Amino acid sequence: MGGTSFKADPEMLKMSDQELLDFHNQHIRDLAAFAHENKKNMPAVEIVGRPQIEYSEQCSKWVPRGGVVRCTITSEDGMPAFEIDDRTLTLQEFGQMLTTYEGWGMRIIFVPEDELHKTPRIEVR
Repeated sequence: MGGTSFKADPEMLKMSDQELLDFHNQHIRDLAAFAHENKKNMPAVEIVGRPQIEYSEQCSKWVPRGGVVRCTITSEDGMPAFEIDDRTLTLQEFGQMLTTYEGWGMRIIFVPEDELHKTPRIEVR
């Protein structure tokens, strides 16, 4: 799991445990509000020419390095699998990777595997 750390300044050393907890929780709320306000203006970053995913020892799972992941759907032993960066992720590993964006939504666009680099025309019906 991820974590948060603060560098204590002398004023924080005077705070009670409850005050420190309140300070920490307000910081988390402020981060969430900032992300919510700014996510509409942030582009979805697509990593090209470098690995799209990396293994996080801290989280014990694969995590995307950007906001776009190109993959090919395959199967292993009759179960879905996903090829990303010449690596095959099981359905469970892929699902765990998706939890990196818990609380977000996603759109899945299916394209031929030789056109993963192209953004297709989308027709809304």
